[in-house]
Amino acid sequence: MSETKTQPSETANGFFAGTVTFLFTDIESSTQLLAQLRDQYTDLLAEHHRLLRDAFARWNGREMDTQGDSFFVAFARAGDAINAVVDAQRALADHSWPDDVAVRVRMGLHTGEPWVVAEGYVGMDVHRAARIAHAGHGGQVLLSETTTSLVADDLPAGVSLLDLGRHQLKDMRRPEDIQQLVIAGLPDTFPPLTSLVSLAQPILSADGNGIREPRTVGASPYRGLSAFREMDEGVFFGREAFTGQLVDAVQRQGMVAVIVGPSGSGKSSVVFAGLLPRLQRSDNWLLATLRPGGRPFHALAGAVLPLLDDPLSETDRLIEVEKLARALREGELSLHLVVERVLQRHPEAERLLLVVDQFEELFTQRPDPTDQRQFLDELLAASRAASDRWISRLVVLLTMRADFMGQALAHRPFADALQEGSLLLGPMNRSELQAVVEKPAELQGAAFETGLVARILDDVGEEPGNLPLLEFALSLLWERMDQGWMTHAAYDAIGRVDGALARYAEEVFAALPAGQQAAAQRIFIQLVQPGEGTEDTRRVASRSELGDPNWPLVQHLADKRLIVTGQDEAGQETVEVVHEALIRSWQRLRGWIGADRAFRVWQEGLRAAMRQWQANNHDEGALLRGAPLITAETWLAERGAELSPAERNFIETSVTFRASEQARRERRRRLIVGGLAGGLAISLILLAVALWQSSRAGQSAATAEAESLSRATAQAIAHEVGIDRVFAEVLPGDKASYVAQLQ
Repeated sequence: MSETKTQPSETANGFFAGTVTFLFTDIESSTQLLAQLRDQYTDLLAEHHRLLRDAFARWNGREMDTQGDSFFVAFARAGDAINAVVDAQRALADHSWPDDVAVRVRMGLHTGEPWVVAEGYVGMDVHRAARIAHAGHGGQVLLSETTTSLVADDLPAGVSLLDLGRHQLKDMRRPEDIQQLVIAGLPDTFPPLTSLVSLAQPILSADGNGIREPRTVGASPYRGLSAFREMDEGVFFGREAFTGQLVDAVQRQGMVAVIVGPSGSGKSSVVFAGLLPRLQRSDNWLLATLRPGGRPFHALAGAVLPLLDDPLSETDRLIEVEKLARALREGELSLHLVVERVLQRHPEAERLLLVVDQFEELFTQRPDPTDQRQFLDELLAASRAASDRWISRLVVLLTMRADFMGQALAHRPFADALQEGSLLLGPMNRSELQAVVEKPAELQGAAFETGLVARILDDVGEEPGNLPLLEFALSLLWERMDQGWMTHAAYDAIGRVDGALARYAEEVFAALPAGQQAAAQRIFIQLVQPGEGTEDTRRVASRSELGDPNWPLVQHLADKRLIVTGQDEAGQETVEVVHEALIRSWQRLRGWIGADRAFRVWQEGLRAAMRQWQANNHDEGALLRGAPLITAETWLAERGAELSPAERNFIETSVTFRASEQARRERRRRLIVGGLAGGLAISLILLAVALWQSSRAGQSAATAEAESLSRATAQAIAHEVGIDRVFAEVLPGDKASYVAQLQ
């Protein structure tokens, strides 16, 4: 197969990122040459260095290390490495050496994706290249099977390959198929390799699917639907190039937003298993991480408090988190001052990285709108204040789904910050996905049947959200391994990449008793946030929302890896779907959400209103009223069992308040009617007196005076009780005619 991988990009310190070909060289019998040549050995070594360096430089090799007569060189392309070693071996053979000695240099090549650290490359790929080189003899060039696959169809003229068989190298779990580079005109016959053991030709499986020799393997290196964390750095592959960009970005910026397309592109993993371990190896960084959830200031306080105070008891921690969150939310204390205090307490550190993971929760979990804006402004103010220095003391790193970008951009100051410091995380290419599949298994000694990796990669395709589905399928495939081999039969049995998760979820659900299936349905729909113009997302539910009777089932589903339990900053037990890939791929769950969407959208609105009522110390003005209360009563009657006690109490309190308001209005109406009736009676009496006086005395002046008094009394009554209220509540009808009579 010819080499098709793209040339790796460079990291900030000048190393190749991504796929790299390593070359190790040393002079055979150098000690004997030194004893033979004495002072002339220095000249020989200098010429050796010159010849090799000329060849390496001609083919863009990067000299990583040189010790005595040994070189460690990195190449961006495997083809360049082959041309370099061919040129070097020919130059060594053509050179005239002192006393006509023979300078025979052994060389070993291996291609892989190493980890890049400040000092250079580390990882099993580096060790494998060194082991291959040390197994050879002077003048011999050895290639690993990976390098061979990249260059076999594109060798230089006069160069061919010789298969030396499979060899078990020191400290390497996986045996290596080693090829020798045969260069026309140069020696091509050498003693057997000095590997630990030369293995017999592999036996093909009965079904023709390749090697099936039993293998000894370690623990599973795959993480299913869980994000990779700091301790998983050793098995996290495929994002080396982006990790290098991210390290460079946080070194020079005050705010960085990692923006992905759909969920499942690996935004959290690249931060926790890629970036954070790199920074942890540096002495000048402090790290704090959080997810905003529905109470972002509490999450922020919980993240920075451990850096402010000495270890606290659980009770004291809860109290202090509450106090710090209130101070930050109410503006009594700024995040910038908190950061300065943290760095004062840790003089060994120069900078603080604040990671806000799954930033879209600020919009999906419906925090109070005022809290939402204040949280955004607090992050901006702190990062700007910290950036007044030559090097920003605070770096805020966000991970956010691209479909929530519009909501983030709605806040103009935040939009400006995102435009200044955004990194786009795209889907992995085929080469990166191949590393995700193969390298973790190689580290643990496992292998794939011939052609299986290609099938898996074809099934993954280029869909950006398929990464968690791939990782889950690999986890199941590992569990069904046959003597250290992952097989085509097992891959078909689990439903392949696109069907493994849905099939597994169905199996777990089908195994539940009928009564628990209904409870599981209620649990799962509470763990999904219905999208409004966006895809559905997972939400964090508390134990109190799901209810204690459901908790054993929650724990069972967590044991089956479909959901994850934990604790929030207040110490409450929480639960959430293990990954949004489950929401997308499990058709049964999608059906539940579709059927219950109206209820769930209403319920999330109810929870937002309830949080505002609670935040306002249960003020009556924040209770439900009017049409929203009527809707709530309807849902309470139909789905009351699926509401938490707090939600039911909020609705019932609103109903009670409405009843008391209606009672108060009825009392006012009765008072108004009584007052109006009494006033009208007085007016009639006065009018009767006036008419009587008029009939006896015939005095028109007295009549006019009585009528005037009657009208004045009626007007006074109307003014006292409010004419509009009278007609609205007591005398509905034609207001104009009544007013005309009074006037």
